[in-house]
Amino acid sequence: MIYKNKKFEDCYLFAVISISFAAKNYCQMTLLFLNMGGGEVVLIVLVVLLFFGSKNIPSLARGLGRAMREFQEASDGIKREIEQTAKPVKTNLDQLHDEWNSTIDTVKKEVEQSTDISEKETKN
Repeated sequence: MIYKNKKFEDCYLFAVISISFAAKNYCQMTLLFLNMGGGEVVLIVLVVLLFFGSKNIPSLARGLGRAMREFQEASDGIKREIEQTAKPVKTNLDQLHDEWNSTIDTVKKEVEQSTDISEKETKN
């Protein structure tokens, strides 16, 4: 839909998102996040009903649900891509960490052995 008034478009989007979240039992989270009370939510619902009527709201909510699903799928795809890209780096870092720890253990053993040998020599 193309709106002549940008403020109206923003209000419409805000109202539809608010209703969608309320319908999905996220009302409490939305109210805390947007600092809104129950009266504001009721007012928004009434404004949406007046502008679009009860026949158009299900199609609007369906479209919003599809958009939210597509956004979630896209963000999941990005997360998977980042994890796949980072996996070889993590593997290399783990190998370096293991090699570093084994080197440190070897050095500790050599130091302990050399101190044991020096202590034995000083006792004799």
